[in-house]
Amino acid sequence: MTATATSLAWLAALPRALRGDVVVQVLDPATGTMQRFVGDSVPAGHDPVVRTARDRRVLTAMIDDREVVVSFAADAAGEDITAVWQGLVALSSEREQLQRDLEGMYPTSLALLEEAAMWGDVLPTLPTGRSDQEVAEIGVRALVVAASVERALYVRWRPELGQCEILVHVVMDRSSLSPRLVAAPEPSSFVPDHGLIAQALHGSGAARLARVEELRAIDGPERLASRELIAVPVRYGVGDNSHTLGVLLVMDKRVNSYTSHTDLSSHETKLAFAVAAMLGSVLGTRHVAELGKELETAQEIHQQIKAGHQVSVPGFEVAGANRACGTVGGDYFDFVPMADGRTLAAVMDVSGHNLASGMLMVSARMSLRLLADLHRSPATIVTELARAMHDDLLRTERFISAAAVALTPKSGHVEVVNAGHLDTLVLRAATGTVDALPSDDVVLGFTSGVSYQSSRIELQPDDVVLLYTDGVTETTGIDEEMFGTDRLCEVLRAHGHRSASDVVAAVLQAVDRFRGAMRGNDDVTVLAIRTLRNEVTP
Repeated sequence: MTATATSLAWLAALPRALRGDVVVQVLDPATGTMQRFVGDSVPAGHDPVVRTARDRRVLTAMIDDREVVVSFAADAAGEDITAVWQGLVALSSEREQLQRDLEGMYPTSLALLEEAAMWGDVLPTLPTGRSDQEVAEIGVRALVVAASVERALYVRWRPELGQCEILVHVVMDRSSLSPRLVAAPEPSSFVPDHGLIAQALHGSGAARLARVEELRAIDGPERLASRELIAVPVRYGVGDNSHTLGVLLVMDKRVNSYTSHTDLSSHETKLAFAVAAMLGSVLGTRHVAELGKELETAQEIHQQIKAGHQVSVPGFEVAGANRACGTVGGDYFDFVPMADGRTLAAVMDVSGHNLASGMLMVSARMSLRLLADLHRSPATIVTELARAMHDDLLRTERFISAAAVALTPKSGHVEVVNAGHLDTLVLRAATGTVDALPSDDVVLGFTSGVSYQSSRIELQPDDVVLLYTDGVTETTGIDEEMFGTDRLCEVLRAHGHRSASDVVAAVLQAVDRFRGAMRGNDDVTVLAIRTLRNEVTP
């Protein structure tokens, strides 16, 4: 029953309830009609209410936008009737205010119910998605319903490509009043160099709201909006360790059965932030788990391709060791057979010490082994390696420093090539001095047209050649001083009379003692070549 019908019902009952000479007249200004209700004591044929009559009292009030006039005999019961009437008018006023409050609360209540459904029923199912697309679709569908918008999209950020990809596009189907997944608009991939998406990706993490007329020269998915849109970044992690995974786009407030509000507001922004936070948590956790599996696989590959055995070269004793500071390192040493029967002892250092560096190291190892099997000159091998790796190094903005020593069995000499690597150290057993052979050539990746040269070094019995990476010399102690080349030369002089493996172990122990409790932040690689006394052909 409506408020007006309820009011008329109790107004009609009022004269009989008061049990007196009471007449109630209700005038509807909108229609000009009047309804008249009389009590049992009103004489038959009683005239309409005369407001100026001396023997009657008149009370008036507005109830449900209708003028109500009550007249009754001016006798002893008049005071009681007046009191009852005033109470009824007050009650009616309170009821009208309550009705207005309830009507105002209705849209908000429905919105809260939809929001509660999103939190309680839909979003907890996000982790059940079998792919990033399924996870994003669950969240975007819930957002379209709870925020009551025309459409929403999840745009995935691909930093390795510098591009965005529209992963999920959901619109509200007006016929079924349910969210519907639709194909991504073309082009589905684009470079976010301007527009609201670019601001969300590279901003401080705040939401971006704009009207369509404020956007200029937009050729991305922002063009799908008719009036307004909100862009919220989807991130994983906290502070400096946070990573942007993508952007949520919310477009055009939708008119529905409980609200005609068509402007996007803080309510829709709050919901978008909530969904973005949950998407960031679920997608970020998935990516970390996947990366963990990739790192584990990469580590296994990295361990497998390391020199797993010590080669035997007549006239020489060789040994090497590598320590990666992370799961996968960018350092590498190897003993590779050359086309002319010699053995190439090589050390390489890829800039960085992460998964990308490790993968480049794997590529460099493969290329080195293929080239060594084809060429008889260490200089040619390193030159061809630089050319083969140049494009990959340029794209990834990395470089490789390398040093290689070709060992001729029982010859008493070696051939050295140094591509921008650290000094090659040679301990002269007869004098105890250490020669440092610097490199004048550039690192691999600097230019594709480089041509490397080699130099021949004559060795005497018990002389030691030492190759190493900057993880040795740049190791810092508690006072932030570097280990340096001078300390390395001291270790070489002190232990150079021992076996090649003992020399390698001594260098690693010296680095560990110098570092103390400090954690290493770079890969460490050491390779030693010692000339054997009784196996050198004069």
